[in-house]
Amino acid sequence: MRIVVCGATGFVGRNLIPALLKDQHQILVVGRDTNKTKNVFKQSVAHLSWDELEKASPDEFDAIINLAGENIAENRWTENSKKRIKKPRISLKISILIV
Repeated sequence: MRIVVCGATGFVGRNLIPALLKDQHQILVVGRDTNKTKNVFKQSVAHLSWDELEKASPDEFDAIINLAGENIAENRWTENSKKRIKKPRISLKISILIV
């Protein structure tokens, strides 16, 4: 499968990507900093920044995994932190469905 993974440099992504590659999936990692994604995953995956995302056609991929957003284990879960955790994940999901 061809899979887009957003926010892959966090704890889950750093463990998920090697497992997906082991199963022979092709991965496109989308992140804020392509230097960081290239440092973490080297050339085993394709890299795009959020600003370059429009270059990728949704028709080219079989799945999108969204791990982007605030670190869920970094702070205590206040009402404000819950909103910051939810907002990017929900808004990305909606924008992908609309495409």
